[in-house]
Amino acid sequence: SLNEFNCIMSIDGVEVPFTKDFPEEPESESNNESEEEKPSVDTDALQAEIEKLKNELGMEKEKYVALENVQDVANLGAIARTCEALGIGGIIISSNGCDPYSPKSLRASMGTVLRMPVYIIDNLSEFIIDKGLRGFACVVDKNATPISNVNFANGDVIIIGNEANGISKETIKNIENKITIPMSGNAESLNASAAAAIAIYELTK
Repeated sequence: SLNEFNCIMSIDGVEVPFTKDFPEEPESESNNESEEEKPSVDTDALQAEIEKLKNELGMEKEKYVALENVQDVANLGAIARTCEALGIGGIIISSNGCDPYSPKSLRASMGTVLRMPVYIIDNLSEFIIDKGLRGFACVVDKNATPISNVNFANGDVIIIGNEANGISKETIKNIENKITIPMSGNAESLNASAAAAIAIYELTK
């Protein structure tokens, strides 16, 4: 006979309910019953079920923030905390940026990077395109689309660049959508974490 259990597994920060049938353990006639005779969980089948659920969830069902070559752990931490607070699905970080799991990064993010999906990748634009996401490069360019004019949807990613140099030329070339935060004052640009906070608010509102 079977015992049916209602279970919940966490996949990339998402709790997914599922039902699993486990064989009912037969009553033993002897205390010397061998381990081989006891029923066991089919771990291969369970892992296959988990992978299937991962594929069904897909990254296109969430909104993301991508950080390219961000070097300051204080900026990474502030951005991560904003992402968590406003319900971002995950953070995509280029491998040439600061380590999100270093002690300083963990302290700056107040542990946020341990509570939400983080993707560390080598090629930012390639990853975004391969995953079928719609990337938006946040640039300082009066010819770019004002961020408040964009209708964001699930599957969208805003890209924040390096503190000094912004987004790389390769990423700007490969990402079709260019957005900007209009500024009426005398400052030429915003701090990376400040720009990210505004962009994340627009992404999620």
